[in-house]
Amino acid sequence: MPESPQWWATALSARPRLISVARRVVRDPAEAEDVADEAIARLAAEFDRPTIALVPIDNVVGWLHRTAVRLATDRARHWLRRQRPEWLADVASRADRPRSTPPSAELER
Repeated sequence: MPESPQWWATALSARPRLISVARRVVRDPAEAEDVADEAIARLAAEFDRPTIALVPIDNVVGWLHRTAVRLATDRARHWLRRQRPEWLADVASRADRPRSTPPSAELER
């Protein structure tokens, strides 16, 4: 396991890359920063645990990258689940509206 100051410096130097990776998934700069910070916080929690981890974290940047991608993916899925009912309601309301021109007139054009 890396020494505390070493992993902390590594984690902080990886933060811009984590933000970039998360931003590609969540498409929101503030949300991407939150994801990067949460990944670093989870790394700190891993190193604070008693030594019950089966596999030590040898590649801190790789661990952070994988964690950030998973967190960003989870947030994107959560956002999609929240938006889906609104999207379906919008599609349904458009389907219920009468058309301005009958379908047969559209075919004749």
